[in-house]
Amino acid sequence: MRWGGRLHLNPKPIACIILPTYNEAENIASIIPEIYEQAKKVESHAIHIVVVDDNSPDGTRDRVFEFQKRFPNLHLLTGVKKGLGDAYKRGIAFSLERLQAELILQMDADGQHDPKWIPIFISFTNRGIDLVIGSRFVRGSRTPSFCGRRRFLSILGNRMIRFFSGISTVQDCTSGFRCMTAQKLSACNFNSLSARYSFQTALLIQLLQKDARAIEVPIVFNARRHGRSKLTVRDQVGFLLDIGRMVIAPRPIAAGAGRYRETGSETADKSGSVFPETAGTPAGSRSRDLGGSRSR
Repeated sequence: MRWGGRLHLNPKPIACIILPTYNEAENIASIIPEIYEQAKKVESHAIHIVVVDDNSPDGTRDRVFEFQKRFPNLHLLTGVKKGLGDAYKRGIAFSLERLQAELILQMDADGQHDPKWIPIFISFTNRGIDLVIGSRFVRGSRTPSFCGRRRFLSILGNRMIRFFSGISTVQDCTSGFRCMTAQKLSACNFNSLSARYSFQTALLIQLLQKDARAIEVPIVFNARRHGRSKLTVRDQVGFLLDIGRMVIAPRPIAAGAGRYRETGSETADKSGSVFPETAGTPAGSRSRDLGGSRSR
C-alpha cells in the first residue's frame, strides 16, 4: 500500500474532492486537470482529489496512476462495485480519517458538474456555511441534458423527499455536487446510510438534522462528455423505494464512518481562493441561503 500526497508538508487545511468512478477513463482524462486548474484559485485550502474506482475494466485506474506523477495530492481507492453510496462512504472515511480534511466535496467524474464552481463553493464555507449544494432546481439553474423521464422522476423524487421529511427549504435534495464541512459530516451515522443512489438524500437529511447551515447555488447540469450514464431505470425506481423506506422506518443518528483502502501503483512515482472580497459567483447566478434548515 502506498499513500499519495504531501500531507505533513502543507500547512493549509485540506479540501478533499471525491470522484466515484466506473468506466470513466475518458472523462477523468479531462476532469482531473480541470479540477487542479481551479485549485489555483483557492487560497484557503489545499485541494486533494480522491478517486474511488470500482475496479473499472476500461483502464480508469491506470489513468489515475499516470496523473499521480503530475499531481501529488491525487489519491486512488479501489474496491468491488456495490453502489454510489458505498463509494462515497469509503471516500469520505478516507478523507476524514487519513487526510484529516476540513472540507469534503462531492462531484461527478463525467463532466456534468463544472469544476469552476469549486472555488465558489469553498468560499461560502469560509463565510460560515456548512453545506453548499450545487442545485439544478433553483432559479438560475438549467438541466439541458435531462430527458423527460429523468426530469419527471427527479422532480417527483424531490417533492416526495420534501413532503415526507419536512425539508421545505431545499429544492434539490438529490444533488451530487456539494461541499460539506468535516465537523457536520463527523456527526452523521454513515453505517445507516444506503449504499445506493439514495445515499445523497439520506446524508442531506442527517446534515440538516445536525443544524447544518445550507445554501443552494444554481448550476448548469451538463451532459456527459463520454460514455453512457450509469443511472438506469432500475436505479431510479430503487431510489424512490428507498425514499419510501426512509420515511416509514427512519434510523437514529449516531457517529460513524465506513472503511477505506488506498490503492498504489508499483510503477507510479508518487510523492506525496477563495475569490477576493470584490468577487462573487458568476454573472447571472444567485445563491439561496437556507440558514439553519431542519427536517422535522
